[in-house]
Amino acid sequence: MRIQERPRSMESFRALMRASGLEPRLVSGMMGYPYHRFRAILSGEIPVTDEFVQRAEEVLGVPEAIFAVEEPRTPMSIR
Repeated sequence: MRIQERPRSMESFRALMRASGLEPRLVSGMMGYPYHRFRAILSGEIPVTDEFVQRAEEVLGVPEAIFAVEEPRTPMSIR
């Protein structure tokens, strides 16, 4: 039985890559991913795995929090 990984967001990671000027091909090679797979993860075709997050942290120094999915906020009730 496999534990389901929690969903993660690539939005902040993509923004970080754009801001730093890193090319996706370079990053995919640094992280050890084939470029076509890396692009599929970036585009959301393939879900972000814990392994991807761990590699990003180890290789690029990207904190895990970059991949966090914001929980929908519910308005507080007024009393």
